[in-house]
Amino acid sequence: MRSQWTNASVYDTSVAPCVTNYAAVFNGKSIFRDGGIRGIVFDDAYVAGNFIRGQFTIRLSQGDPAFNEVADLYRI
Repeated sequence: MRSQWTNASVYDTSVAPCVTNYAAVFNGKSIFRDGGIRGIVFDDAYVAGNFIRGQFTIRLSQGDPAFNEVADLYRI
């Protein structure tokens, strides 16, 4: 089930902060992508490294048709 953001107006008017998780910020369809974020405070940022890295990592198995094309870009 996808949750709904019920306090967008509170966030938009800077009356209160928005408390969310890393997945809501670091993904290709983030609701914050056009929001003009002025600041972010990361709590427990040390645990976020693997999550954030995973969002920007492409994984291709050797059986994937694109594997050889991508691998050829890095072959000497």
